[in-house]
Amino acid sequence: MLWDVDLYTLLMIAILVFMASSVLIMGWVMIHRMIGERSDRQVLLECDWYQSTIVSILEGKFWGDPDQLRKKQNSAEWKAIEKLLLKGSESLIEEQRQRAVQMFERLGYVEFYIHQLNAEEPWKRFRASLRLGQMRSPRAISFLAQALDDENNDVRQGAAQALGMIRDTQAVSALMEQILKLRIVFSHQKISGQVLKKSLVAQGAPAVSMLIPLLSNSYDAVRVLAAEILAEIPSREALEQLIKCLNDSNPEVRARAARALGQIGHPIAVKSLLELLSDPFWYVRLQVTKALNKLASPRAVSGLCARLEDSHWQVRMAAAHALVTIGPVAVTALTTYLLYTKDHYACEQMIEVFQQSGFVNQWIEDLTSSDEQTVHKAKNILSAIVRTWLLESLTNGVRNHPRVEVRMGLVEVLGSVDNTKSSKILRQVSLYDSDSRVREFAQDLLTKRLRRKMVLNHAGNLADRPSGV
Repeated sequence: MLWDVDLYTLLMIAILVFMASSVLIMGWVMIHRMIGERSDRQVLLECDWYQSTIVSILEGKFWGDPDQLRKKQNSAEWKAIEKLLLKGSESLIEEQRQRAVQMFERLGYVEFYIHQLNAEEPWKRFRASLRLGQMRSPRAISFLAQALDDENNDVRQGAAQALGMIRDTQAVSALMEQILKLRIVFSHQKISGQVLKKSLVAQGAPAVSMLIPLLSNSYDAVRVLAAEILAEIPSREALEQLIKCLNDSNPEVRARAARALGQIGHPIAVKSLLELLSDPFWYVRLQVTKALNKLASPRAVSGLCARLEDSHWQVRMAAAHALVTIGPVAVTALTTYLLYTKDHYACEQMIEVFQQSGFVNQWIEDLTSSDEQTVHKAKNILSAIVRTWLLESLTNGVRNHPRVEVRMGLVEVLGSVDNTKSSKILRQVSLYDSDSRVREFAQDLLTKRLRRKMVLNHAGNLADRPSGV
């Protein structure tokens, strides 16, 4: 009897059963893999066999009967021809893409996958929806639209992606209907807003005229997504309505409308964008600033300078980038602001933008200019950089610049600002620079700085003494 067996024997039996099960599973996996690899090799062989025929069909040079290529469903030949046609459907030549679509229909692939949309297994329905999208068959649109209401989430998302691949106004209409359903709480959405966005962006210009009316929809989520999609499909057709959206009650709509206007790049939007630079929401101000960066209008200089003291660092950084993009007039305003601002953080961000844009290196080279005004301006700006302790570019210049005159000018700039970092760099230069004049100049500045400190300390000690001592 089983209950008469001791515990050790039961344990051994369990181990043997586990090992036998593991061996059987591993054997099944290996056999399944071998069958799959054999099937893949067979498909590749069939691809080699049909390659020239499919190429000649897509190029319009085949004189035989294409119906001869109709094969048994899911056979190696069927899969090979499908694979070759899918590759042809990605061609940059429109005629070849259209011939591939016609062959999918003619050889029964479209009908097969439409039937697969009703399969019991969700993975088959999902694969079928993506295949129909890749085949770009207009006949599949109505069936994919029905699949948007499938009980399985993956199938619904796959159908939405497939509709984005099929360039047809009916596909756009089916996707638009799903956007209108966004008025339902997001957690109960059937189709992801990002999937809809990607699919409609893939449709391109045909989607624009249908998206514009959605910008005045009563539901926030619909307006937000419509503006977001239009930012990815820049079109002057939407310009007027997007400008109106800058006054929308929802900050998300305002932010996305500003981004879309920046992508369109029409100067008519500058005035309305400038009025939005003081929006109470920082991410709206950020998108407005980035849009003005793309428009690069000189009219935006004063408004962008005001954003250099914004409460949010990303807005400050975007404003500095925008001013550099606008050109010389804006750069002059930016450097003037750098010289006189007392906002340390804003100053740091401006200098970072200057470094990225190459202006710091230009000012270093200006130290040897024959124009005294240019040299004076360069020294003032570089001194402001030293005061912020952002010394990377200056440090590299004073250590590695090949021209002695430039290194002398940088040593003078470093000596004009008394802080620990500049003193450290001056000490290194006084010891290691290759030119004796530079070393002596750095040492002289350090000596003067030391004497000045001693005098100040002595004066302070005298002031602290009691009177009459």
